[in-house]
Amino acid sequence: MEIFKKKLIWLILALGAALIALFSHGLYTATPVQTLPSQQTPTINSEPQVIKTDPDPLNQATILPNQTISLEFNYPLQNKDELKIKIDPSTEFEVNLSSDRKTAQITFPNPLDLGRAYSLVIGPDTKFDGAKNLGHDIQYQFKTINYQGV
Repeated sequence: MEIFKKKLIWLILALGAALIALFSHGLYTATPVQTLPSQQTPTINSEPQVIKTDPDPLNQATILPNQTISLEFNYPLQNKDELKIKIDPSTEFEVNLSSDRKTAQITFPNPLDLGRAYSLVIGPDTKFDGAKNLGHDIQYQFKTINYQGV
């Protein structure tokens, strides 16, 4: 029984040494988690900008008449009324902000016209936290699907 205990102890020590060697020589490496653009904190001198749209890309996209459009910014908007959006041709829309106020979701209570081109302009007077304004127009052109009939 004494010999069995000694062999068991040596086996455990050998296994422990092998595991230490395995982990210390890079066979297991911890890679740092990369931050996505939406998780990055803007630098002090960076200007507000759209960092993501849905659909992506929004410019020249073809969307469904009832599809929600999402705009993600690198700074939080002050509130939804400070997001200065114009859609041409004029159509009714609603804006909802995410909890961090960086993503605006634009919904249409009535479906958009089929096969029609639209322009969405974010105005330069859009206001963000930190007394920042967009400072320039951002314009997207999109259209709705065209219905050919059956």
